[in-house]
Amino acid sequence: MIEHNDVYAPERRERCDAAENRLQILAAARALFAQQGVEHTTMHEIARAAKVGQGTLYRRFAHKGLLCEALLASDIDCFLARLDALRALSSPDVSVLDKIDRLLADLIAMTDSHIPMLAVMQHEACKPNRPDFCHTPLYQQMHAHLAGLLRQAAQQGALRRLDADFTAHAIIATLTPTFFALQRFDLGQSQAQIAAKIRAVFIEPLRP
Repeated sequence: MIEHNDVYAPERRERCDAAENRLQILAAARALFAQQGVEHTTMHEIARAAKVGQGTLYRRFAHKGLLCEALLASDIDCFLARLDALRALSSPDVSVLDKIDRLLADLIAMTDSHIPMLAVMQHEACKPNRPDFCHTPLYQQMHAHLAGLLRQAAQQGALRRLDADFTAHAIIATLTPTFFALQRFDLGQSQAQIAAKIRAVFIEPLRP
């Protein structure tokens, strides 16, 4: 007689194997990225280091951008949670312009910490038949938070009237990996200097 639980044993083993393969792949990718850089690491090298077949790798992660997204998932979730908390913060000591400054600083720090992987994610998203980076959940939530605060600041009279959606897109565009890396490394700008330049172009001239 077949035990009831044994009927589902193959399915459970398959789920366990899939989860183990995923962890092996992510661990191998993380190690290789640290050793030789994200750009110079191939999917073939990741599969070999993880001791899985190419088919297994590509079934789990169709391209390197998805691997990077999985490796950054925890940091991205924490980042978005901080944005939620900031937008919901209600304190007489924290103005809406203070919130914009804090959001900008956090966004710059997040970009600075993960430029190579964010660059791969953006590059892969630009390929045919894939969602554009501007339509990813990460981009959409960043934009919604920033546009919401800009709109609130304008409504409160802290800023002149402005197109909050366009301004939020423009600010985020200055922090795309390629442009940010130019400012940060080629031109030697600090995070604070980059934030100050963004405020000077998009926010400070609008202050009353």
